[in-house]
Amino acid sequence: MIKVDKRKRRERGQTLILVLVALPLFFALMALVVDGGNVLVHRRNIQNAADAAALAIAQNIDHASNPPTCGTYSGQSGNAACNALASEYSSRNGVAASIHRCNDADPTNPTDTNCWAYPYVDTSNVTHDDEVEVRLKAPVATFFVGVVDALLNGGVSTTFNVSARAVAQTDQVLGVTTIPGQTFTGSTTVLPGGTHTTTDPDQLSGGSGVAFTMSRVCGAIAYTGAGPKGTDVLGAFATNGGVDFQGAAPKKMLWLAFDPRCMNAPNHDPDSPPSGTSQCTAVAWGDPTDSNNKCVKTLAPLHNPINWPVRPPTPPTPLGPGVPFNPATDYPSRCADPGTTVGNNWTNTHPPGIYCVSGAGTNLQFSSNGIDLTGGNGDGYTFFALNGATISTSGNGLKVQFYWPSSPPTANCSIPRPTTTRPASYTCFGRTISNYDAETLFYSDYPSADGVTCAICLQGQSGDLTGDIFATKPDLPFPPSLTQIGGLITVGGGALAAGQGFIESWNLRIAGNTGSYKGTGASIVIPGETHTTTDPSTTIIIPSSTGAATTVATTLGTTLDLSQ
Repeated sequence: MIKVDKRKRRERGQTLILVLVALPLFFALMALVVDGGNVLVHRRNIQNAADAAALAIAQNIDHASNPPTCGTYSGQSGNAACNALASEYSSRNGVAASIHRCNDADPTNPTDTNCWAYPYVDTSNVTHDDEVEVRLKAPVATFFVGVVDALLNGGVSTTFNVSARAVAQTDQVLGVTTIPGQTFTGSTTVLPGGTHTTTDPDQLSGGSGVAFTMSRVCGAIAYTGAGPKGTDVLGAFATNGGVDFQGAAPKKMLWLAFDPRCMNAPNHDPDSPPSGTSQCTAVAWGDPTDSNNKCVKTLAPLHNPINWPVRPPTPPTPLGPGVPFNPATDYPSRCADPGTTVGNNWTNTHPPGIYCVSGAGTNLQFSSNGIDLTGGNGDGYTFFALNGATISTSGNGLKVQFYWPSSPPTANCSIPRPTTTRPASYTCFGRTISNYDAETLFYSDYPSADGVTCAICLQGQSGDLTGDIFATKPDLPFPPSLTQIGGLITVGGGALAAGQGFIESWNLRIAGNTGSYKGTGASIVIPGETHTTTDPSTTIIIPSSTGAATTVATTLGTTLDLSQ
């Protein structure tokens, strides 16, 4: 028979009770070991992230700015740059957080988290301009606490908030460097003399200008025919070439600007002598006697070609057949059709104004005797020959005066009719007029390439022409060549006797048995010659020398550390 010890049976029951009592304590110890270790590991990670963010911002502070502030990073500047920099370095160290600049009501009692503060203010309310503080907070999930929360059906927090802070600073490391005095080697320098440019005063013609020719041919102006002494005298002329005196003496010209290379050109005058003050006299100029020769009283050699003294007008646009000229709207940019012949009754159907013909082979003729084109109120007429057309006069007693809208003289235009001064601009009918010679009488753009056919031919007896006459084609870059020729104007017969105005052309032919053509053009201006001089050179000797040594503070580097 087997006996059972009842005491042993009771001991086995006590062991179960002890295990059940010790089991919660075991789990608590496991939670403390596992979850506590997890919290400590995350606490170290968060501290690393705070350290990295603080060091990154400390290096990015721009101490050169006043006050110091964040520099630039990833295309951003200011607070945005430091926000991005701290967030990135925190994330690289395991804490993904959006970090901003701290917003503490009291910096000595900080309450904001996941932020950075600069400058750092410690608990004693001391501001540190060289230090940056970063504060981070992150939740840490637990394992055993979560199990207990599940067994108890909630009520136990399964996460812990872990915080960390770091304070970083940067300091410049200064040193002292001694820079020896620099040695300068002596030298000798030669300074070239300064260059000075002077220009002589402009030269003015001796009296009102008569004509200018652009051509540089030595026969650009041809003066033919003959007349009795004392009356056959001309005024002031200018040419880029020369004058060819042809026919019998006397032939006298008051003043001439010309190319001196034409002085001794074969078969061309002027030549000296007989030109010059003492050999060219005329009662018409106020001299007591006349000289019976071909001469120019005053010669003005040109050192360079000159351009048009009077600017040629801008040609107007034809209005078309049958369209009358209306000065209020058409002056001076449009012109009416005059037909091809101007006679005694022509003015009955053509009121004063600007008229033009156009086309190669078209010739505007003034062939009747006694034509009066001065206008009923003295307004006059202006004529243009365009696109290869020409102008010719042959009747006796022709009177033509350039067109000027005046009824009364200042009602339509801002100035009275010009006489010898040509305004650069003026106002008519409320419009500003420019690039138009107010005294234009005749204009032709026929180029006269053969040098014989005239663009404007002025013939007849006892004529009275008042105004400027132009034959300035072709348009070429200035200055012209030595052989280029162009528009030709011929003046002959009585038309020579009473000319008033200024003539501009490429070539000019003056003929007739008698006449005294003085012109009413302004004095011709010859630009003064330019002279260049150079001063003597100057020698400068600089002796050798050694400067004193200097001691300067230098930045050897920058220390970066975590002060807290």
